Amino acid sequence: MTEKLLTFGEYWLESKRMIDGRLESFLNGIKGKQVAEIARDIVAGGKRFRGCLCLLICEALGGNKEMALDAAVALELLQAASLTHDDILDLDITRRGKPSVYIMHGLIKAILVPYIIVSYAREILVKYGSEAVLTVERGIRKVAAGEVMDLLKTAPYKVIIKAKTAEPFALSTVLGAIIADAEKEMIQLAYAYGINTGLAYQVMDDLCDLAKGTPVSGLTSLERGEKMMENYVKLAQEYASKFPETQFKQLLHEAPRFMVNKMAEEAGYKLKLGKRR
Repeated sequence: MTEKLLTFGEYWLESKRMIDGRLESFLNGIKGKQVAEIARDIVAGGKRFRGCLCLLICEALGGNKEMALDAAVALELLQAASLTHDDILDLDITRRGKPSVYIMHGLIKAILVPYIIVSYAREILVKYGSEAVLTVERGIRKVAAGEVMDLLKTAPYKVIIKAKTAEPFALSTVLGAIIADAEKEMIQLAYAYGINTGLAYQVMDDLCDLAKGTPVSGLTSLERGEKMMENYVKLAQEYASKFPETQFKQLLHEAPRFMVNKMAEEAGYKLKLGKRR
């Protein structure tokens, strides 16, 4: 299937289908009707970009999708659980076009069920060995630290978005590299690529909020934000150019631009500086 895919958009749609299918199998296996129902609402929706990047990096470094598919599922479970708690902290009443989980199911359930989901994700990751598990645990700590910094406003904007959003992207790319049994140099390259892709993604997300009149601490203007976002996209593409010469290298180059454009299009945001390519 992969050999026939010509663009990142096509690769992403196929990867999303695979991840969603495996997530459905996971959800069907959860015991307890009420827990399963809440877990389904927590996991529902989402673009699966992080899981997709895990698969893509794995393939770009000599692995294959099937090797990394369970890891991609675990990453999406961790992301969904994190967002559920994030909505509570930020008092956001919607997520992915629906009421937030704590609005639908109540605060206590929205706090507790994500812990169950996280425990499943950790169990899934054991199959990949201690390095993968430790990498994920460190990633979780970084995200939590970013949440604390954001709540207390104890760090600059770039530091906060790196911890909260870019680190999960980097976790996805690094995990893909580890599963592919890549050399240390390639794992470091995967990290740099993931960080800059994640930074571009978060700035674009904040630009969409800013354009709607929602203040974003640390982001003072649309023009400044677009310049920042463009810089991160180009940095990610520079790192993509350093990957081995395979059919997946071009997809890595396309991915950051595709993701920010996808977010802008869905939010109705008209980019002024970035070119939609």
